[in-house]
Amino acid sequence: MKEKLKKDEVGFTQVKNTILADKNLSLKAKGLYGLIYSKPENWDFAVERLAKESRDNFDGTNNAVKELETFGYLERVKRPDGRKDWHIHIEPTREKPKLGKTQVGKIQTISNKEKRVIKKKKVINNSETGVSVVDKEIIDQNSPIEKQIAEIIFRFKNLNPIYKTWFTRNPVREKCRTLLEEFGFIKIVNAINFAEKIIADKYAPTITTPAELESKWGKLQAYYLKIKEQKPTGKNYDNE
Repeated sequence: MKEKLKKDEVGFTQVKNTILADKNLSLKAKGLYGLIYSKPENWDFAVERLAKESRDNFDGTNNAVKELETFGYLERVKRPDGRKDWHIHIEPTREKPKLGKTQVGKIQTISNKEKRVIKKKKVINNSETGVSVVDKEIIDQNSPIEKQIAEIIFRFKNLNPIYKTWFTRNPVREKCRTLLEEFGFIKIVNAINFAEKIIADKYAPTITTPAELESKWGKLQAYYLKIKEQKPTGKNYDNE
């Protein structure tokens, strides 16, 4: 699902001094703000597209986007249909957070009590979903959404042989995060399971990555309904 950009209309394209004078923002975030504000209304917002317009990689661009979100200049707003738009504001829409020793735009140190890197292959049980994540990956032990992202990636093991490389690829992880925000964990797992069952069907939509799952969600749903209506023999598509 494409995310649209919404802007506060001010009648000119210059950037207001408010954001340029905000000492809480890094120079990268201020520059990114100008780039985003130069885009037209309803521009298809994607961090990947923004990253391609500079020498910064995805991680650097994504950090700047999160920085603008943190200080209220950029906001994700949920529509009635469940999709989300990005709103860019000429004034911050929230109070500035109090920063400690670490500053936005710099690498923050994380206590071992908050985050643990798994260096050996092991099983991590997800008590909320009843599923297990098995593989070498980086997981925030206190973050349920990170566990769910890892589990979603693992579920693609029978759909894409290079799925293991996704655990440390931020674009893939961000796509999984977007899917979770739009559809929820259970629906995503069911959709992946169904995509695996129909992988050999000639006219079925091909789903091999989280990005394809998002872009072909409607087609996958339509194909599922078609299969249910036909009630084919010899195949079990139930419990999706």
